[in-house]
Amino acid sequence: EFTLSYSGFANGDTPASLTDVPSLSVLASVGNDAGEYEISLNGGSDDNYELELVNGILLVEKRDLMITAEDKTRMYGEENPEFTISYSGFANGDAPASLTDAPSLSVLASIAADAGEYEISLNGGSDNNYELELVNGTLLIEKKNLSLVAENKTRKYGEQNPELTLVVEEEDFVNGDGIEDITLPNISTNATIDSDAGEYTIQLTDGSAVNYELQLTNGTLTVAKADQDITITSDIEFKTIGDADFVIEAGSTSGLALVVQSSNGHVTLTGNTVSIVSAGSETLTISHPGNSNYNPAESKTITFCINPAKPTIATDFSNADTPV
Repeated sequence: EFTLSYSGFANGDTPASLTDVPSLSVLASVGNDAGEYEISLNGGSDDNYELELVNGILLVEKRDLMITAEDKTRMYGEENPEFTISYSGFANGDAPASLTDAPSLSVLASIAADAGEYEISLNGGSDNNYELELVNGTLLIEKKNLSLVAENKTRKYGEQNPELTLVVEEEDFVNGDGIEDITLPNISTNATIDSDAGEYTIQLTDGSAVNYELQLTNGTLTVAKADQDITITSDIEFKTIGDADFVIEAGSTSGLALVVQSSNGHVTLTGNTVSIVSAGSETLTISHPGNSNYNPAESKTITFCINPAKPTIATDFSNADTPV
């Protein structure tokens, strides 16, 4: 609203006392550019006053316009996304194309840039009607996922652990990177040479990389049952009724106690001690059924002959001179 000020009234006069009040005009509408516009006074008269008209100034100030570089995100090794700008404060139907000189946008991050944050900068720009407030944005380059898998391994009970190894998914690398560009994770298992047969975790821990998020997948060490072999050291071809009890000398690579069984019933057994019962061909089977850490052993046999006792013939010569 335009207003007038007066200086020089006397006798209690006011603007309403004037015969003809001067008119006020300005050649500036809501759509005019920023700048200075004359507020003009015209006409006006009075019988008691000589009117001195002094024009005023309408100052149309520039409007604040906030221009913001929008934040963006991409993965390491990818091309930069399209950068965009948002505006807040346009008036009178103005748009970015209305600006005299739009600001330029730049970011110091190429496809090979490391993971991290980079400033999206706005520079320059001007306009007759807007005071430009430039707000920079941020480009976030995220680490790329890299898969590392512990390879499954197998060994037998009582053996040393095999070498533990891992596989890196080479196709996950970008920008010419390789395994030398990461710090490999530790690889370990709780299984020792004395661990029972079963499954044990091969664990990947720690590891790092500037540009990669390491995806660690554990593996499995399978400790299988061990084989066992039986060795017989007893050398038996035949026995005779009345012979003393004897022991079957045999052992297994497992060190487990063996089972001795008679196939023909000519002997009785107490553990691996044999007692002869009757004459005939005897076959002894030596075996072990296995346990949680050992597979069953392949059985071995001993076959021998038990001879009857030799008869004792006694001769009496006490009556040798008596005629028959």
